[in-house]
Amino acid sequence: MQGDATRKTGPAGGVTVRIIWIAATFLLVAFVLFALISRLQQRQQINHRKAIQIAEYGLQTALQQFYKDPQPHLQIGRTAHRDGWYTVTAQRSSKGDSTLMHFKSTGRVGGISRTKVCVLVRKVTESDTQWTRKYIR
Repeated sequence: MQGDATRKTGPAGGVTVRIIWIAATFLLVAFVLFALISRLQQRQQINHRKAIQIAEYGLQTALQQFYKDPQPHLQIGRTAHRDGWYTVTAQRSSKGDSTLMHFKSTGRVGGISRTKVCVLVRKVTESDTQWTRKYIR
């Protein structure tokens, strides 16, 4: 009789162990996926911030070049900076009596790219020409 009792509890105990094993494996896989997704999200947030900073740096570089030597068209090709790169284009246009200079700087890190735009307005007085910022976004 003892042999029969052992056989009945053996297979039932095996099913319980298997269910616990499957549940533990599922929880482990879920935890690993959660950790990987969280880490990827943090990395993308960091790259987003870096891309904005690089775009702002490219815009500042272009504005400095423009203030030194105002040209109707300015272009800075792909330029490495920190962990990414930036490009800047600028074009002059007219709106009524005003002359506008549109700057567009794009910073890229990894798969993330962000763009900053700045518009300058030229004010002409009798003795001087002055460029002032209309807006930056």
